[in-house]
Amino acid sequence: MTNFFDSEVDRRQLLKGAAAGVGALGIAGLPSFAYANISPELIKLAGGLPKDAAASGKPRMGGTIVYAMEAEPDILDPHACGGWHTSRVVLQMYDQLVEHDLTQPWYEAAPPKLVGSLASSWTISPDGTEYTFSLREGIKFHDGTPFDAEAVKFNFDRIWNEGAPNFYPRAKAYRAPDVFFIKSVDVVDPHTVKITLKEPFNSFLLRLANVGPGMVSMISPTALKKYGNEDIALHPTGTGPFRFVERVVGDRVVMEKNPDYWGGNPKVGPFLDRIVIKPVSDASARVAGLRGGSFDMIIVPAPDSKPLLEKEGFIWAQGICHHNWYWAYNMNKPLFQNKLVRQAMNYALNRKALCSDLLLNTAYPMNNGIDPPGMLSFDPSFEAFEYDPKKATELLAKAGYAKGFDTTFVTSTDGSGQLIPVPIAEHVQADMRNVGINMNVQSTEWVSYFTKWISGGFKDVGASQMSFGAPDPFWLELTIGGNFFIGTAGGLNAGDYKNPAIDSVMQAARHEEPPKKGDPYEPWGLSTKAVDLWRKANRMATEDAPLLLVLSDLNPMAYNKKVQGKVQTALEWFSFRTIWMSE
Repeated sequence: MTNFFDSEVDRRQLLKGAAAGVGALGIAGLPSFAYANISPELIKLAGGLPKDAAASGKPRMGGTIVYAMEAEPDILDPHACGGWHTSRVVLQMYDQLVEHDLTQPWYEAAPPKLVGSLASSWTISPDGTEYTFSLREGIKFHDGTPFDAEAVKFNFDRIWNEGAPNFYPRAKAYRAPDVFFIKSVDVVDPHTVKITLKEPFNSFLLRLANVGPGMVSMISPTALKKYGNEDIALHPTGTGPFRFVERVVGDRVVMEKNPDYWGGNPKVGPFLDRIVIKPVSDASARVAGLRGGSFDMIIVPAPDSKPLLEKEGFIWAQGICHHNWYWAYNMNKPLFQNKLVRQAMNYALNRKALCSDLLLNTAYPMNNGIDPPGMLSFDPSFEAFEYDPKKATELLAKAGYAKGFDTTFVTSTDGSGQLIPVPIAEHVQADMRNVGINMNVQSTEWVSYFTKWISGGFKDVGASQMSFGAPDPFWLELTIGGNFFIGTAGGLNAGDYKNPAIDSVMQAARHEEPPKKGDPYEPWGLSTKAVDLWRKANRMATEDAPLLLVLSDLNPMAYNKKVQGKVQTALEWFSFRTIWMSE
């Protein structure tokens, strides 16, 4: 597999041309998604290309970083944890078979290409049902247990094989989209594993590389047998660049450098001795802690803090990301079975004002359909639901609601990827009020909210909100598809939406054969034809409006100048192994 930027087109010249307004579609040899991800509009909305704040000098070994995140972590079990905020913690201690290249910044590739992690290489059968992975040799878990094919099978059995002694129902619920199509997992030899699928599924590699909620990482079989499925979260034991030290609920999670780390792909770090992660739900408190020196790095800083932080010399980083913030209409309610009502609410929302006035351009308005920037199938040429309150009023009258209606929408008070959920909801509420819709908003704490949401959604309200997304176009089917997971534990289709015509297109997309060598989407395991089908499905679904589209997050972070080597990827997760602290 090769990166499409590894070509005769110089990367710096390409970015310079994009920033000057020269679309990459005009550069021979570059696929359409290159234009989508480095177009002048998206670069502007992301705050422009980053200033040269790259790491300077030779990386310094040692040091401790204190990172404040947006909520208390869920359980520290990669197979069964909820939310990106927890996954960012767990990721540092574990490795996957396949992962995205976390050294690629957003302005080079959105999403980053896939690379082998614990798997050094793999082959795919012509019919797309057999994936054979060659495993790296000489790797050990943090407790000294050798990593091998038996360990891989043991981990997959825990997630999907209900007949296995170590099967964990919660893991299957959280990892259902990743393992749904698995038929068997077989050890070929000590360093080779073959996974056979029930049907072709061309997003399988992308699902294995996905992070949040949780991930298909490898846990030490010895540790799992010792602590059991429930208590392994208290003793995380992976192969990752950092090892677990302690967790004090409500205060901190501490990790230390793994001196025996195998290196990662590409090989870099780890440089830090320790990571201290602090849960701080209030964005203003995170900013105050950064300014006061209590924290070195924070995620989701308060949007209005950007000018002050930059004036004081802190680094503000943001960029394209596969992260949508939306409400899923409850299709069990007769009101929202009316397509005109769903469309009307989408026209009534002034997304651009929300992103500029409330979020100060730390988010991107969802005016390009359901697929977010940073997803392989994102299509910048497709525009939908521009703010038009007059049209919203006309649609409501046509639907029989000329005087509007009352409804209740739910969200959380904080949480993974939620930004500032209550103020966002209040902004949406005000726009709805302008067209006669009385939208009552209810909010609850994140962990409780997400637990209820992932267990089948909210059945007694008009719509439930979620901030979610993935680099993988299959996320669209998980979110609005009616083929599986609908209204069940592990299902992302919280609104119970069904549309057989769209389902048929999405099924065809995931059944497309593996890419031919040289296909521009080969680095992600997809073919151009598959991506085109996903784009078609996105257009169809957006027009039918199963979601109230709100915004796409630009994943803002802020940190002091001692933090070096931090890579702002087009993903909701990152690796601490590239980071080092200057003196």
